[in-house]
Amino acid sequence: MSIELLLIERTVTQSATFVLVASYEARISQSFGVSMRLIKQKVASFGLVCLLAVTANAQAQPAKTAPVMKEKAAMEKKADKAVATAPVDLNSATAAELESVKGIGPATSKKIIAGRPYSSVADLKKLGLSAKQLSDITPMLKVGGAAAAAAPAVKAAAKTTETAKATKGVAPAPTLPLAPGGGKGLVWVNEESKVFHREGDRWYGRTKKGKYMTEAEAAKAGAHESKEKMEKK
Repeated sequence: MSIELLLIERTVTQSATFVLVASYEARISQSFGVSMRLIKQKVASFGLVCLLAVTANAQAQPAKTAPVMKEKAAMEKKADKAVATAPVDLNSATAAELESVKGIGPATSKKIIAGRPYSSVADLKKLGLSAKQLSDITPMLKVGGAAAAAAPAVKAAAKTTETAKATKGVAPAPTLPLAPGGGKGLVWVNEESKVFHREGDRWYGRTKKGKYMTEAEAAKAGAHESKEKMEKK
């Protein structure tokens, strides 16, 4: 298709569109009994009024929300401050709660949890904290009443356990008086355990059921010598 035909087609299309629009405008003008120019002016005025209303509302909205947002921010700040200043319990706080205290890092919080229970904040000295660090964090820490009362009992129980472990396997001291008739190379035979004790042994003549014998008699009775070391005279 040549350029001339394209130009002719475009001109015809534009003319048809103009005629169609003019026809619609004439019908609208006839229906309302006013000129199309006046209708266009009214529509333009209405659009302008809507635009102004939307603009005014948009400008007024930030002014209304600003005080609300400011009040909300102030409340949040106050809440954060209250949380930050609330003392943290050494015996019940989580690692995260301990680390919220300025001056306590992950390593220190692990030490604190491992060293529980505490009867006072001063017990943190045993963790090897410096005097300055302890002084800085003390105002932000506390020890719960129930936990503080339980701490001495727990420590006492631990001490008792340690003592029991230290003395485990050590036989109790004899309480019976020395039976008469000993000495002269005789051994004391415990008739229940079939163990005989030589003179100088702490159980010599001091078991509930026993008697003095010669070593040969003890061996004949099926007794064997005690493995306990002799007492030094």
